[in-house]
Amino acid sequence: MDFARRPPFATPALRRLAAKVRIRGDARLEAQYPETWLARVVVERSGKRQSVVVSIPRGDARNPMEWKDVLAKAADYHAVLTAIRTAGLQDPIPHEILDALP
Repeated sequence: MDFARRPPFATPALRRLAAKVRIRGDARLEAQYPETWLARVVVERSGKRQSVVVSIPRGDARNPMEWKDVLAKAADYHAVLTAIRTAGLQDPIPHEILDALP
């Protein structure tokens, strides 16, 4: 969440994270483009994979966010930053903290 950091991916932890990210096309998802720009997000952690297909994300004109949604999202980020600050660590974030987040 350090937006002012220059250049991006300057820390070893951020470079390791960036090295784990893969972006691939999927013809099954592209069939609905341009009416809907689908995306599948897959996360693997501790050998377990979770996947979700996002068709109309929150904030899209067809799925608008209201102020209560914006405030809830801000509260989630506040919880993350508070957990990191409480741990007194910048990098990396321990699994104990990640597991405790909403």
